[in-house]
Amino acid sequence: MKPILWICASILLTLAAVLGAFHLFYDYEYHKIRPLCGAWHSTLDDTRLVIEPCGDKFRITITHRSTSETHLLYYKDCVYYTAYGGCRVDLFYTPPADALLLVPGDAFKRTSKLKNNEQ
Repeated sequence: MKPILWICASILLTLAAVLGAFHLFYDYEYHKIRPLCGAWHSTLDDTRLVIEPCGDKFRITITHRSTSETHLLYYKDCVYYTAYGGCRVDLFYTPPADALLLVPGDAFKRTSKLKNNEQ
């Protein structure tokens, strides 16, 4: 009976070690934000946005008429940025429609993707 318990305990410890290593080394920001990179246009008005790599982070640049603002993107439960007024803006991506929803904000459709060499 003891050998079976030792085998089960070692399997559980191995599984815990693998899951712990995955949690420590998996880059959620890169894997969640990278598919959003490219140029997007609003479905309601002339607002445009571009999501692009910036060093080891990602940034979003939003242009509406003649004004432009740039923010760093983060991932914690969902992709988001903090606007200049301190308001958190969440980004939700729908792959089948290739649509991006900013809450609060607007809906966007992709106009171009970044090429693989633009990292």
